[in-house]
Amino acid sequence: MRPSIPAPAVAAGLLGLAAIVALLTASDVGTAIAPPLADPGALVRWSIPVVRVLVDLAMATAIGAVALAFVIDSSEPYRPALILAGRACAVWSGAQAVLLIAVSARAAGLAPTDVGLWPVATNLISDTAGGFGAAITVLAAGVAAVALAIVGRGGAPWSAYPAAALVLVAALASAPAGHASSSAAGSSVLIGRAMHLLGVGAWVGGLLALVVLWPGLWSERRAVAAAQGYSVMAGAAFFLVAGSGVATGLAVIGRVDLFGSAYSRLLVAKTVLLLVLGAMGAWHRARHVPRLDRAGARGLLRLALAELAVMAVVFAFAAVLADTPTPQPLH
Repeated sequence: MRPSIPAPAVAAGLLGLAAIVALLTASDVGTAIAPPLADPGALVRWSIPVVRVLVDLAMATAIGAVALAFVIDSSEPYRPALILAGRACAVWSGAQAVLLIAVSARAAGLAPTDVGLWPVATNLISDTAGGFGAAITVLAAGVAAVALAIVGRGGAPWSAYPAAALVLVAALASAPAGHASSSAAGSSVLIGRAMHLLGVGAWVGGLLALVVLWPGLWSERRAVAAAQGYSVMAGAAFFLVAGSGVATGLAVIGRVDLFGSAYSRLLVAKTVLLLVLGAMGAWHRARHVPRLDRAGARGLLRLALAELAVMAVVFAFAAVLADTPTPQPLH
């Protein structure tokens, strides 16, 4: 039972949908408008939300594929999932490096080719938590890409654990990124964002990995166990995402009117979509997971693709949120 469309087309479609929504949303809330001091150029301004979406999707895929590898087989992690995670880490590392350069260019009002940009990027890395975390992410995800490729292609099973730890380090280093982490709420937002990233990775990335790996899992007669294991993991991840998202949102916006700022409106829209996804996941678990014959598998994949489409929109909102100034809480 194979997916009705190839896995690369699924990935490209999700990225395209998320990029379009991110660009439209960024234009609407003004995050892609030239800053008042200096304009780095349209390429920098408009590329940031798209590259941020790519970073988030690659990070989620890496986390989810690693988690799924251990869910499928805890004694010897499923090697195709580790290979997928390694490829996602390579994209993640490269996209994070590009994003770091683009954000530096925007802050300095310089083109990416300007030689004066590099001191600005260096200062961003050394002087800000977000810049330092981004640099750690580039390094950790890059090393993880190599390690996971080696493990996936025949390395000792035990070596999957340090490789997975590198993915975790790269994800946690990403937590200080965005306006929310620099808000007055401080460390509570940072912890909440870290938990949010891990939950989203296990939930969204795990589903994307399941869809991509489905043909091999089906032919190896491991699809049922993989779907059931993912369902349990996704249920726990949903509550982690919901809890950390609500806690972080309240810490950032306080008692500000939920519709009084672009940030809070985007946060509300993202929360509504997450609830929709939770309902779709519950339906998926009740309807398709207990019955995974060929007909049930087709239904599972159709619903999974629908879920991923909604998730792409959520990722677009999240990418724009990271660049949207937070309101001042009324404490």
